[in-house]
Amino acid sequence: MREVAAGRAGNDATIVAVPRPGPRAESLTGSTAAARWGAGFLKTLEDLLAVHLGPIATVLVRNAASRASRPEEIYDSLASALTKPADRAEFLRRAAALRPSGEATQHAAPIAAAPPPPPAAPTMRPTLSPAVLQAAETALAHYMGPIAKLLVRRAADQAGSIDDFRDRLIANLAKPDEAAALRRKLAQDLDRL
Repeated sequence: MREVAAGRAGNDATIVAVPRPGPRAESLTGSTAAARWGAGFLKTLEDLLAVHLGPIATVLVRNAASRASRPEEIYDSLASALTKPADRAEFLRRAAALRPSGEATQHAAPIAAAPPPPPAAPTMRPTLSPAVLQAAETALAHYMGPIAKLLVRRAADQAGSIDDFRDRLIANLAKPDEAAALRRKLAQDLDRL
């Protein structure tokens, strides 16, 4: 038997067939997987995957962690759920920098460390008030749903200016008419704050 779970990221609906876990697999999920790999490691993977697939990421991470014997097996399993090559590449790049903290790390082969990023020139990040962040989240949630909160936080952390912040939010929408509507809404709401 298979359960079908749907996650929503942007305007693309993704349907993923998730094998229904048997009795043994069920016992390996949850606290056992967290003890084996580290709860923080699994939560970080969920967050990375949720950007692309939404809440179904929790189930996918739990299932992958219960079957894998090495971190790379978890990464590959999760990446296969992503249909866009760019999303897969981004997820694998970020996941490769993670280090499990549970008992599995004692027996696993060491993971090659990701090279440190080049030093960035100091930039002035915009100071975005809570009211601006809330207005942006509300506007984006109209199109994206609950994942908007994470997307707004990520855009705020990465933006170099208020215009860059807006552009990063708008880039999450694939349909030009929705992107244009969000641009107008953000200009209207954020400019008055």
